Amino acid sequence: MASKKKIVESPAAWIVIRMRGISGVRYDINHALGLLRLSRSYSATVIRFNASSKGVIHKISNYIAYGPADAASVALLLSKRGKITASRPLKVEDLAPAGFKTFEEAAEALASGKITLGELARKTGMRPIFSLRPPVKGVTSTKLAYPRGVLGKNKDIAVLLKKMI
Repeated sequence: MASKKKIVESPAAWIVIRMRGISGVRYDINHALGLLRLSRSYSATVIRFNASSKGVIHKISNYIAYGPADAASVALLLSKRGKITASRPLKVEDLAPAGFKTFEEAAEALASGKITLGELARKTGMRPIFSLRPPVKGVTSTKLAYPRGVLGKNKDIAVLLKKMI
């Protein structure tokens, strides 16, 4: 009798937030965080989900919170925390070179995996990273995995993201 394999739909993109600092991080972990451009605490990015990104995320899961990217959360990131330079916020007009008229259109393309954040950054001139604030009213733990803490695969990533914007 053949065994039935469980087919799990995986999202096209993930939101990844660095939750822990730089002190005492091993070289290989720090290098993997650098590959995702997560060089500081409370920085976030949107990455396309594939086999190589899955391996990198697995390696650094003790330092990050990640979860599936939905269009509403990505639109909130783009509109509130998107930057062209360190001091100039991203505006709707800046998305025109990439062919988007609203933040929601760009967010839908990012969340569905049609475009990566790096491609959007090259076309618009924006920074490919989002600097977030520490979470309002804190988090349960930055040393324990979800559900007791926030690290690792977090099903409530949208709630955590709203606390940090």
